[in-house]
Amino acid sequence: MQFFPKCVYGKLLPTVAFAFVALSLNKCTLQASTDTSHSIHNAANYDYSIIKTLPHSQRSFTQGLVVDGHYLIESSGLYGKSVVHRYPVFNGPASGETDSATPVSDAPVSDRPVSDRLEPDKNEGQYKPLPDDLFAESLTVFNGKLFLLTWKSERVLVLDPNSLNLKSTLAYQGEGWGLTSFGQELVMSNGGDQLLFRDPEDFSINRTLNVTDNQQPVEYLNDLTVAYGLIWANVWHESYIAAIHPDSGQLVGKIELRELTRQHRSFDSDSVLNGIAWDEQQQGFWVTGKRWNKRYLIQLKNPPQPLE
Repeated sequence: MQFFPKCVYGKLLPTVAFAFVALSLNKCTLQASTDTSHSIHNAANYDYSIIKTLPHSQRSFTQGLVVDGHYLIESSGLYGKSVVHRYPVFNGPASGETDSATPVSDAPVSDRPVSDRLEPDKNEGQYKPLPDDLFAESLTVFNGKLFLLTWKSERVLVLDPNSLNLKSTLAYQGEGWGLTSFGQELVMSNGGDQLLFRDPEDFSINRTLNVTDNQQPVEYLNDLTVAYGLIWANVWHESYIAAIHPDSGQLVGKIELRELTRQHRSFDSDSVLNGIAWDEQQQGFWVTGKRWNKRYLIQLKNPPQPLE
């Protein structure tokens, strides 16, 4: 076992060992105190208040959420069941979705019939079922277009945000997870620890950003939104929302939603926190989860200062 500090090398003569070790320890301490190249950064904890609680369809395997004016647009995933749903922010898919008359199946996802696709009241917004071979992922609205990722098909669908009609498709490589817009670019996550800044015209990559928390990679970045000049991300199977600096990639803060996730614990391990959308009019975030029966409008009690 090595008891000497790392900066002490070689064998020491017994007569000078003690003095040498003492000097070495002082040197190591001085080096540690003056070396700031690897300083630890503690992410801020953002407390929040729940401003509004509304029903949410338990049939929705929520992959993405975005506010478009007075409407929410939500993507629900799974093969053979993927749907894009546009509904009023303060109405939405409410009645009849979670009562005893229409129970959600207890069967595993893979065993559920295709008829279990999200099909609430057609009077509550517009619906766009996807082809059975596409798994809907996150989505965002930019310059009058709705961009919808697919999981493994390497295609982004460009839709009309009002009618949800398909306008065009663009290609990319790898998996699609989260999507938002930042400035004049689209920002995408792919389940790893990187954010990809893409050109909305052809979806080519302009730059990539490694996301870290105290120099450790933050993996499984999922749905995305932008607020206060920061990029906010769900992290798959985590109970917090991460606030990411758009230049450094450093995780600068967290919204810990453990109390909400506890309320929606389920036999289904996939019923995780996912779906985050900044609402500029309400100055808050809409948050929900996969097969959650509620969605929430939360406001930060101690919001960060907006980045320039």
